Amino acid sequence: MNELEFHSYIQSEIGKPFKWGENDCNTFILRMVDHFMGTNYSDSVVGRYNDEKSAMKFAIKIGKLRDFIPLKKIPRNHAQTGDIILVSHRLWDRGHVCIGSKVVAPDEEYGTTHLQMVDGDVYRWLSC
Repeated sequence: MNELEFHSYIQSEIGKPFKWGENDCNTFILRMVDHFMGTNYSDSVVGRYNDEKSAMKFAIKIGKLRDFIPLKKIPRNHAQTGDIILVSHRLWDRGHVCIGSKVVAPDEEYGTTHLQMVDGDVYRWLSC
């Protein structure tokens, strides 16, 4: 993946409406990794829940995103475009993609959009 391909992919996601189980903070990350790595992680998650309550029940079964796909934790000051920033929630990780000094993630009000940098653990996805 080169940076131009990455930005093109992210741009194609901007504006897509938030929908639990289809385009939320975890399915967004899984679909991105699948797109670039040729994996099918999202097949295990997409469409398996449809609201926050069912997402929490599903998270109990499947675990946190950081344990579901191969990621390597890196120092926060090494974050670069394409890295994943995970903010730990009670039962799941809220996933964001680093884009310079901002992040991109699905937002319930605005859909997939650019957001201010979040405080979370930074991960680089590994070849699968």
